[in-house]
Amino acid sequence: MNQHLPTRVTQLPIADSVENLEVFGLKEGRTHRLRKGGFQAYVNDETARRVEAGVAPFLDLLAQKPNADALADVATSGSYVDLTNRPALGTAASQNVEDFPSHSDLGSLAAAVSIGTKNFDTLALANAAIGDIAEGGGVNILADGSNNGFYVKESGALVKKSNASLTGMASDISTHTASIARLDLAVQGAAPNVFANGNLAADGAPPVWFDSLLSTNQTFASTIVTTTNPVLAALGITRALDVSANAETVGLTGNQLCADVRLRGGRIYASVLLESVTGGWDLGSNGEPRVTLRYSDGTLGNVVLSAYDSLGSNVRRYYGTLAISSGKTAYRVEVGAVFGRPRADAFRATGFWASHFFTTAPTITDTAYPNWSQAAYRYPSALDARVSVLERPTTLARLRYALYDDFRSVNICLFGDSKVWGLGASGLSPSSPRTAHLDDPRNTIDAAVSPTWANLFLRYLALTYCSGAVTAGDPGVGFARKWAIGDVCYDNERFKVRDRRTGSPRPKNVFAFAAGPLLLRVLDLPPVSGATDDALYFEFTGDAFKIRLATISTDPAATYTVEIDGTVVGVYNAYSSPSAWGAEQMISTAFGRHKVRLWNNATIQGLRLEAILHHRRIQVRNQGIIGTQSQQWLPTDTTYNLYPGILDEDEFVIGQIGTNDRATTTSPLRINAGQRTRDSLKTIGSHLAGRGKHLILMTPTRATTDWPDAPNMSFDTQELAMAIRQAAGDLGVSCIDNYAMSTFDPAGGYLSDGLHDNDNGHRGTFRNIITSLGLVGLPVLS
Repeated sequence: MNQHLPTRVTQLPIADSVENLEVFGLKEGRTHRLRKGGFQAYVNDETARRVEAGVAPFLDLLAQKPNADALADVATSGSYVDLTNRPALGTAASQNVEDFPSHSDLGSLAAAVSIGTKNFDTLALANAAIGDIAEGGGVNILADGSNNGFYVKESGALVKKSNASLTGMASDISTHTASIARLDLAVQGAAPNVFANGNLAADGAPPVWFDSLLSTNQTFASTIVTTTNPVLAALGITRALDVSANAETVGLTGNQLCADVRLRGGRIYASVLLESVTGGWDLGSNGEPRVTLRYSDGTLGNVVLSAYDSLGSNVRRYYGTLAISSGKTAYRVEVGAVFGRPRADAFRATGFWASHFFTTAPTITDTAYPNWSQAAYRYPSALDARVSVLERPTTLARLRYALYDDFRSVNICLFGDSKVWGLGASGLSPSSPRTAHLDDPRNTIDAAVSPTWANLFLRYLALTYCSGAVTAGDPGVGFARKWAIGDVCYDNERFKVRDRRTGSPRPKNVFAFAAGPLLLRVLDLPPVSGATDDALYFEFTGDAFKIRLATISTDPAATYTVEIDGTVVGVYNAYSSPSAWGAEQMISTAFGRHKVRLWNNATIQGLRLEAILHHRRIQVRNQGIIGTQSQQWLPTDTTYNLYPGILDEDEFVIGQIGTNDRATTTSPLRINAGQRTRDSLKTIGSHLAGRGKHLILMTPTRATTDWPDAPNMSFDTQELAMAIRQAAGDLGVSCIDNYAMSTFDPAGGYLSDGLHDNDNGHRGTFRNIITSLGLVGLPVLS
């Protein structure tokens, strides 16, 4: 080992202890040799005193090494030929390692061998016979100089994978493919699920559904229900996506669970469980379980999960694999079932699973299935989940945030009984004839005519967050509009510029003007070139927006494209002569949450954007049905069928129900106790949560005509108010407590008849709603 040290070091004095170094005159800055049992350490004045405690014990150990004569020949020679019991090597051992394909190509190489390989003398001959070569198949070029090697047919062309000719090795590769697969699995371990909550557990990660990316999500199922199927329970599953039977040609079609990933190469093994609620397996025309991969270049790939295992008379596990396209990056995996229409059977979908492999034929046994906690993308622990619940905004806060966001239209549904309808106030519309169904008459929505709390609430929202004018829709429905201006230049949270091919962020080109544009500044999307293809990205909730831009006289063919939720909705003109400010393009779509992209198509003219204007809508739907009880609003009720009155577009739901639950004269819907009201509200609230609704419960004002003094009553409004508060706690939703507000008026000066609120009571309820919402500024009411 001393051959690598300079002569002046190897010729230093030698000592066998630190003390003996003093014999050689240890001096500052000088290096000495310390030797022990034939091994040496080099020390100077700074380290010498540490040798006994540090280096010396290690030198003692090294001195105990075996003699070289006691070692096998291979231990000192390092030669493969000196190894005894050598394993036989395949023909690949004679090739240079640099000639072989990389690990990322092993999957396509092994697949090519299994599909079949062909031999050609030259690459030209192989290309001449390209039509006879199967896609994904292999080709050996044997006598063409630098073109020699192994090729795979990809997208119709031969792609070189190895400089070494693999003829004669094909059988070796085919034989060892299974071994390679087993080795990959051994290294990888049981593959986890890319879905953080594939069993839809109530305390797991919130599911992200495919329909949230679409403009017409009303046709997709997103309701999660409880399932008691014993087969599913054995797999750790108690919740599933509910897809009702449908005899029509429109309506619910299932859904797909989504997971964000970043995957290149290999394949996805996917699985989904379907429970047939009705016992049959009519998936509808072209109905299919499937897996979809979405790529960063805007393309996608999918495959039908046609194979299945029957896990019971009414449970099937559908499964299959989908290869990741060569050279592409998958950014999202979607697994689920899309059912055809019409169809006779109802289904529940659950047990969503997808694992990533580099092996060619993975199976369910190669995954961690059904260990739902073994997710590739971890959700926080149970403790973190509880903390997130505590930190989660209340439903009242969510409504307040929504009202403060002018690129978010807000739909509010009020459901309940006569306290919601408005009985007791002045200026009421006729309430008869009525049958406790959704087609019962509604009160006017004009607060100036009938100042019910519902009408005052609508008027307040219209004046505070919209233009003030209220437009009547269907009976009981009123809404207001406003054009809200979006600053595309400086509102970087809402409006982002990205490369539309890769999705990567791009800088904003902002220019200021003394006059002309709406906000005296513009955002330019540059002309399209090989290097740039910028697009403006933003999201909104609503049904309409306008693009305000400057039309420019440079290119008569200049246009721009608008895309909503992945679908191009139009190509529009960006040219005028002379150039002009303030051009506007109206874009209308179905009401919902939307993702928008727009980009320049011109190659010599920029797209000069002034602003995006959102046609905001705030709507209140009054579904107060006189005389109804909480049980009549259950999702399972088919006699009164009131629950469907809460529409898919109603994001926020305010419920005040239960006053009639106290009555004993409405058999067989007799409730008898506030606990029964609590049960009904929990069922209603859980179902609404599965539909993505934000529920706010309200207690009624205190009645003076009440149990035990009033006849035909089984409990009082105090017990009812407590049941409503407890249900809100059970559901984790907000509660507006009108009962507590009214307790300081024992004479009931806010009531018209001992139960229903008069104008004073309606004003008090309205003010309590605004106060509970935490909205700034209470209106002055006469």
